[in-house]
Amino acid sequence: DNFISKLFYNEYGSEDEILSNAKDLGFCTDCNYRAVIGQFLTRKELKNNNWITNAIDRKKLAASSSMLKEQVLLAAAKLNLHVMTTYTDLFLIIYLEGDTNDNINDFLDVLDQYLLQTLPDYICAWGYDLQSNPIVSLNSITQNARTALDTVFHAKPSTLRSCFQTSNSQRMMSLIASIPEIQLLAEEILAPLIDYDRNHSSELLQTLSCFCKCNGRINETARNMHLHRQSLLYRLEKLEELLGMDLKQHHDFYLLDTCVQILNWN
Repeated sequence: DNFISKLFYNEYGSEDEILSNAKDLGFCTDCNYRAVIGQFLTRKELKNNNWITNAIDRKKLAASSSMLKEQVLLAAAKLNLHVMTTYTDLFLIIYLEGDTNDNINDFLDVLDQYLLQTLPDYICAWGYDLQSNPIVSLNSITQNARTALDTVFHAKPSTLRSCFQTSNSQRMMSLIASIPEIQLLAEEILAPLIDYDRNHSSELLQTLSCFCKCNGRINETARNMHLHRQSLLYRLEKLEELLGMDLKQHHDFYLLDTCVQILNWN
Protein backbone atom coordinates (compact mmCIF):
# COMPACT_ATOMS: atom_id res chain seq x y z
CA ASP A 1 0.00 0.00 0.00
CA ASN A 2 2.75 2.44 0.94
CA PHE A 3 4.67 1.77 -2.28
CA ILE A 4 1.66 2.37 -4.53
CA SER A 5 0.57 5.43 -2.55
CA LYS A 6 4.03 6.93 -2.99
CA LEU A 7 3.81 6.28 -6.74
CA PHE A 8 0.38 7.89 -6.80
CA TYR A 9 1.54 11.02 -4.98
CA ASN A 10 4.90 11.11 -6.83
CA GLU A 11 6.92 10.92 -3.60
CA TYR A 12 9.86 8.84 -4.82
CA GLY A 13 13.17 10.62 -5.26
CA SER A 14 14.72 8.47 -7.98
CA GLU A 15 14.00 5.75 -10.52
CA ASP A 16 16.47 3.44 -8.80
CA GLU A 17 14.50 3.70 -5.56
CA ILE A 18 11.26 2.82 -7.37
CA LEU A 19 12.79 -0.18 -9.12
CA SER A 20 14.46 -1.43 -5.97
CA ASN A 21 11.28 -1.24 -3.91
CA ALA A 22 9.16 -2.74 -6.68
CA LYS A 23 11.46 -5.73 -7.05
CA ASP A 24 11.61 -6.28 -3.29
CA LEU A 25 7.80 -6.34 -3.21
CA GLY A 26 7.51 -8.70 -6.17
CA PHE A 27 5.90 -6.28 -8.64
CA CYS A 28 6.57 -6.69 -12.34
CA THR A 29 9.05 -4.09 -13.58
CA ASP A 30 9.33 -5.37 -17.16
CA CYS A 31 5.89 -4.25 -18.37
CA ASN A 32 4.21 -0.89 -18.90
CA TYR A 33 1.25 0.21 -16.82
CA ARG A 34 -1.84 2.33 -17.38
CA ALA A 35 -3.34 4.47 -14.63
CA VAL A 36 -6.95 3.86 -13.60
CA ILE A 37 -8.50 5.74 -10.68
CA GLY A 38 -11.88 5.09 -9.14
CA GLN A 39 -13.97 7.08 -6.67
CA PHE A 40 -17.00 5.63 -4.91
CA LEU A 41 -20.31 7.35 -4.42
CA THR A 42 -23.65 6.12 -3.17
CA ARG A 43 -26.57 5.64 -5.51
CA LYS A 44 -28.34 8.44 -3.67
CA GLU A 45 -25.43 10.78 -4.34
CA LEU A 46 -25.45 9.82 -8.00
CA LYS A 47 -29.18 10.50 -8.27
CA ASN A 48 -28.81 13.91 -6.60
CA ASN A 49 -25.70 14.82 -8.59
CA ASN A 50 -23.83 15.24 -5.31
CA TRP A 51 -20.19 14.17 -5.29
CA ILE A 52 -19.42 14.89 -1.62
CA THR A 53 -18.91 11.63 0.28
CA ASN A 54 -20.01 11.91 3.90
CA ALA A 55 -17.99 10.79 6.91
CA ILE A 56 -19.99 7.61 7.50
CA ASP A 57 -19.47 6.41 3.93
CA ARG A 58 -15.78 7.34 4.09
CA LYS A 59 -15.34 5.11 7.15
CA LYS A 60 -17.30 2.26 5.58
CA LEU A 61 -15.23 2.39 2.39
CA ALA A 62 -11.97 2.56 4.32
CA ALA A 63 -13.02 -0.47 6.38
CA SER A 64 -13.74 -2.32 3.11
CA SER A 65 -10.40 -1.46 1.50
CA SER A 66 -9.03 -5.02 1.73
CA MET A 67 -12.11 -6.40 -0.05
CA LEU A 68 -11.89 -3.68 -2.71
CA LYS A 69 -8.28 -4.53 -3.48
CA GLU A 70 -9.13 -8.22 -3.59
CA GLN A 71 -11.73 -7.58 -6.29
CA VAL A 72 -9.18 -5.65 -8.35
CA LEU A 73 -6.73 -8.56 -8.13
CA LEU A 74 -9.45 -11.03 -9.15
CA ALA A 75 -10.49 -8.92 -12.16
CA ALA A 76 -6.88 -8.56 -13.31
CA ALA A 77 -6.27 -12.29 -12.85
CA LYS A 78 -9.32 -13.10 -14.97
CA LEU A 79 -7.75 -11.15 -17.85
CA ASN A 80 -4.25 -12.45 -17.05
CA LEU A 81 -2.86 -8.97 -16.41
CA HIS A 82 -0.31 -7.69 -13.90
CA VAL A 83 -1.76 -5.09 -11.55
CA MET A 84 -0.81 -2.88 -8.60
CA THR A 85 -3.58 -1.47 -6.43
CA THR A 86 -4.39 0.28 -3.18
CA TYR A 87 -7.17 2.33 -1.64
CA THR A 88 -6.39 5.71 -0.11
CA ASP A 89 -8.17 9.02 0.47
CA LEU A 90 -11.36 7.88 -1.32
CA PHE A 91 -9.39 6.79 -4.40
CA LEU A 92 -9.15 3.20 -5.60
CA ILE A 93 -5.77 3.40 -7.34
CA ILE A 94 -5.01 0.86 -10.05
CA TYR A 95 -1.94 0.52 -12.23
CA LEU A 96 -2.92 -2.04 -14.86
CA GLU A 97 -0.58 -3.77 -17.26
CA GLY A 98 -0.90 -2.01 -20.63
CA ASP A 99 -0.50 -3.36 -24.15
CA THR A 100 -1.48 -2.39 -27.68
CA ASN A 101 -5.14 -3.19 -27.04
CA ASP A 102 -7.63 -1.12 -25.10
CA ASN A 103 -8.27 -3.67 -22.37
CA ILE A 104 -9.24 -1.10 -19.75
CA ASN A 105 -12.97 -1.21 -20.43
CA ASP A 106 -12.96 -5.01 -20.47
CA PHE A 107 -11.21 -4.91 -17.11
CA LEU A 108 -13.62 -2.32 -15.68
CA ASP A 109 -16.63 -4.31 -16.89
CA VAL A 110 -15.41 -7.30 -14.90
CA LEU A 111 -14.37 -5.22 -11.89
CA ASP A 112 -17.70 -3.37 -11.72
CA GLN A 113 -19.50 -6.70 -11.50
CA TYR A 114 -17.26 -7.83 -8.64
CA LEU A 115 -17.59 -4.52 -6.80
CA LEU A 116 -21.37 -4.60 -7.10
CA GLN A 117 -21.39 -7.90 -5.23
CA THR A 118 -19.01 -6.53 -2.58
CA LEU A 119 -20.57 -3.09 -2.03
CA PRO A 120 -24.06 -3.10 -3.60
CA ASP A 121 -24.93 0.35 -2.19
CA TYR A 122 -22.07 2.08 -3.99
CA ILE A 123 -21.11 2.90 -7.56
CA CYS A 124 -17.57 3.61 -8.71
CA ALA A 125 -16.73 6.38 -11.17
CA TRP A 126 -13.57 5.86 -13.21
CA GLY A 127 -10.95 8.04 -14.84
CA TYR A 128 -8.12 6.55 -16.87
CA ASP A 129 -5.32 7.26 -19.34
CA LEU A 130 -4.85 5.03 -22.39
CA GLN A 131 -1.12 5.71 -22.45
CA SER A 132 1.09 3.10 -20.82
CA ASN A 133 4.38 3.94 -19.11
CA PRO A 134 7.15 2.04 -17.31
CA ILE A 135 6.83 1.73 -13.56
CA VAL A 136 9.42 4.47 -13.06
CA SER A 137 7.41 7.12 -14.93
CA LEU A 138 3.78 6.87 -13.84
CA ASN A 139 3.32 10.44 -12.62
CA SER A 140 2.07 11.99 -15.86
CA ILE A 141 -0.50 9.29 -16.60
CA THR A 142 -1.59 9.33 -12.97
CA GLN A 143 -2.31 13.03 -13.23
CA ASN A 144 -4.16 12.46 -16.49
CA ALA A 145 -6.31 9.75 -14.92
CA ARG A 146 -7.16 12.02 -11.97
CA THR A 147 -8.12 14.76 -14.40
CA ALA A 148 -10.28 12.35 -16.39
CA LEU A 149 -12.01 11.26 -13.18
CA ASP A 150 -12.84 14.87 -12.41
CA THR A 151 -14.56 15.24 -15.78
CA VAL A 152 -16.93 12.38 -14.89
CA PHE A 153 -18.60 14.59 -12.32
CA HIS A 154 -19.32 17.35 -14.83
CA ALA A 155 -19.85 15.44 -18.08
CA LYS A 156 -22.93 16.06 -20.20
CA PRO A 157 -24.40 13.56 -20.83
CA SER A 158 -23.43 11.99 -17.55
CA THR A 159 -21.08 9.04 -17.53
CA LEU A 160 -19.26 6.92 -14.98
CA ARG A 161 -16.11 6.49 -17.06
CA SER A 162 -13.86 9.08 -18.60
CA CYS A 163 -10.78 8.59 -20.76
CA PHE A 164 -8.24 11.40 -20.77
CA GLN A 165 -7.53 11.04 -24.50
CA THR A 166 -11.18 11.53 -25.46
CA SER A 167 -11.76 14.61 -23.30
CA ASN A 168 -10.93 17.59 -25.51
CA SER A 169 -11.29 20.11 -22.70
CA GLN A 170 -8.77 18.29 -20.53
CA ARG A 171 -6.32 17.86 -23.39
CA MET A 172 -6.55 21.60 -24.00
CA MET A 173 -6.02 22.33 -20.29
CA SER A 174 -3.03 20.00 -20.26
CA LEU A 175 -1.38 22.05 -23.00
CA ILE A 176 -2.22 25.36 -21.32
CA ALA A 177 -0.98 24.25 -17.90
CA SER A 178 2.31 23.00 -19.36
CA ILE A 179 3.42 26.54 -20.28
CA PRO A 180 5.54 27.92 -17.39
CA GLU A 181 4.58 31.56 -18.03
CA ILE A 182 0.89 30.71 -17.79
CA GLN A 183 1.44 28.73 -14.59
CA LEU A 184 3.20 31.71 -13.02
CA LEU A 185 0.46 34.09 -14.14
CA ALA A 186 -2.25 31.87 -12.67
CA GLU A 187 -0.39 31.74 -9.35
CA GLU A 188 0.06 35.53 -9.42
CA ILE A 189 -3.65 36.14 -10.05
CA LEU A 190 -4.72 33.82 -7.23
CA ALA A 191 -1.96 34.90 -4.82
CA PRO A 192 -4.23 37.25 -2.79
CA LEU A 193 -6.54 34.32 -1.98
CA ILE A 194 -3.68 31.95 -1.21
CA ASP A 195 -2.07 34.50 1.13
CA TYR A 196 -5.37 35.33 2.82
CA ASP A 197 -6.17 31.66 3.40
CA ARG A 198 -2.70 31.08 4.83
CA ASN A 199 -2.92 34.04 7.21
CA HIS A 200 -6.53 33.55 8.32
CA SER A 201 -6.98 29.76 8.08
CA SER A 202 -9.86 30.37 5.68
CA GLU A 203 -11.09 28.48 2.60
CA LEU A 204 -11.55 31.17 -0.03
CA LEU A 205 -9.57 29.35 -2.71
CA GLN A 206 -11.51 26.14 -2.07
CA THR A 207 -14.73 28.16 -2.21
CA LEU A 208 -13.77 29.66 -5.56
CA SER A 209 -12.87 26.22 -6.91
CA CYS A 210 -16.22 24.73 -5.87
CA PHE A 211 -18.11 27.78 -7.19
CA CYS A 212 -16.45 27.38 -10.60
CA LYS A 213 -17.12 23.63 -10.70
CA CYS A 214 -20.78 24.39 -9.99
CA ASN A 215 -20.80 26.86 -12.90
CA GLY A 216 -21.51 29.79 -10.61
CA ARG A 217 -24.66 28.29 -9.09
CA ILE A 218 -25.02 29.65 -5.56
CA ASN A 219 -27.35 27.03 -4.09
CA GLU A 220 -25.41 24.09 -5.51
CA THR A 221 -22.11 25.49 -4.25
CA ALA A 222 -23.52 26.09 -0.77
CA ARG A 223 -24.94 22.57 -0.66
CA ASN A 224 -21.69 20.92 -1.79
CA MET A 225 -19.66 22.91 0.74
CA HIS A 226 -22.22 22.41 3.52
CA LEU A 227 -22.50 26.18 3.92
CA HIS A 228 -25.43 28.46 4.61
CA ARG A 229 -26.25 30.50 1.51
CA GLN A 230 -25.46 33.77 3.31
CA SER A 231 -22.08 32.46 4.47
CA LEU A 232 -21.22 31.54 0.89
CA LEU A 233 -22.25 34.97 -0.37
CA TYR A 234 -19.99 36.58 2.24
CA ARG A 235 -17.06 34.46 1.08
CA LEU A 236 -17.70 35.30 -2.57
CA GLU A 237 -17.84 39.02 -1.79
CA LYS A 238 -14.58 38.74 0.16
CA LEU A 239 -12.72 36.97 -2.62
CA GLU A 240 -14.04 39.43 -5.21
CA GLU A 241 -12.71 42.23 -3.02
CA LEU A 242 -9.29 40.58 -2.67
CA LEU A 243 -8.99 39.80 -6.38
CA GLY A 244 -10.54 43.01 -7.67
CA MET A 245 -12.83 41.01 -9.94
CA ASP A 246 -16.55 40.49 -10.46
CA LEU A 247 -17.70 36.87 -10.66
CA LYS A 248 -20.86 38.00 -12.44
CA GLN A 249 -18.73 39.16 -15.37
CA HIS A 250 -18.10 36.35 -17.83
CA HIS A 251 -14.48 37.26 -18.56
CA ASP A 252 -13.59 37.42 -14.85
CA PHE A 253 -15.36 34.15 -14.08
CA TYR A 254 -13.69 32.40 -17.04
CA LEU A 255 -10.26 33.73 -16.10
CA LEU A 256 -10.56 32.63 -12.47
CA ASP A 257 -11.96 29.23 -13.43
CA THR A 258 -8.98 28.70 -15.74
CA CYS A 259 -6.50 29.84 -13.07
CA VAL A 260 -7.98 27.45 -10.50
CA GLN A 261 -7.80 24.54 -12.95
CA ILE A 262 -4.16 25.35 -13.76
CA LEU A 263 -3.30 25.56 -10.07
CA ASN A 264 -5.03 22.26 -9.33
CA TRP A 265 -3.40 20.68 -12.36
CA ASN A 266 0.01 21.15 -10.86
